[in-house]
Amino acid sequence: MCQVIPFILLKYKTISYSNVKSPLFCPGEDKTPFIRFILPTFPPFLKFIVSLKKSDSMKKEFCMSYFNAPVAPIKDADGRLLLRATTTPASTLTVEQVYHMITANNCLQQLTREVRSALDRRLAKQSLLPYVTPCGVFSYRSTANLTKLSGLLPIDIDHLDTPDEAVEMRQLLFDDPALRPVLCFISPGGLGVKAFVPYQVPSGEDPVRCASESIYWAMAYVKTLYNPAGKDSAKGVDPSGKDLVRTCFLCHDADALLRTEDTID
Repeated sequence: MCQVIPFILLKYKTISYSNVKSPLFCPGEDKTPFIRFILPTFPPFLKFIVSLKKSDSMKKEFCMSYFNAPVAPIKDADGRLLLRATTTPASTLTVEQVYHMITANNCLQQLTREVRSALDRRLAKQSLLPYVTPCGVFSYRSTANLTKLSGLLPIDIDHLDTPDEAVEMRQLLFDDPALRPVLCFISPGGLGVKAFVPYQVPSGEDPVRCASESIYWAMAYVKTLYNPAGKDSAKGVDPSGKDLVRTCFLCHDADALLRTEDTID
């Protein structure tokens, strides 16, 4: 049974992650010494984490399935089905194509405005926004129909207090020297952040099992370092993204962060 580390050491202080009220780091602060301390307490996570280098990153093409809306069935007030959920992908996209859609697609920008101005944002995003499966390519939206793993896992931080806090969290995750996401963007509601984090499969290991374990340990790591309000609050890491077929809504973010050759050390 995997366990989340119950405490961490930071600047000679022991801090229970359940009592942390704000992110442990500020944008621009060097986290490397602390990361080097905390990572040995996550040995399974160390096994899968990727240290992106120029040569490796340029050889890797991260691909995922793209689906048109809606993600769930649309029904009227009487419960009658109006529109079935889309479960067959429209296409396969690279992470670069996802980035360009997020930052430059006018239609997606308008849909994002509609979602953020809706009275029921949850229903609006489910019915309006396209989505992807960051973990891989699927012929049908079910784990049994996985055709190719992407080499990415999704991290989702929700229910932040302000849009400015979401912007800061986007940069914090992107700059994390252990996670090194290839893509970070603000979520549809404007108060969360989504990150696509690369992982590696050790030689001889089962890729699907490695992907599932990588998701678990990446979430444990992010929750320990970045959970702003503690384990009992809705604010923080969304734990529901452990399934390989987990979907991720796309929305407009002109300032989304993409890790390219110029941003890889």
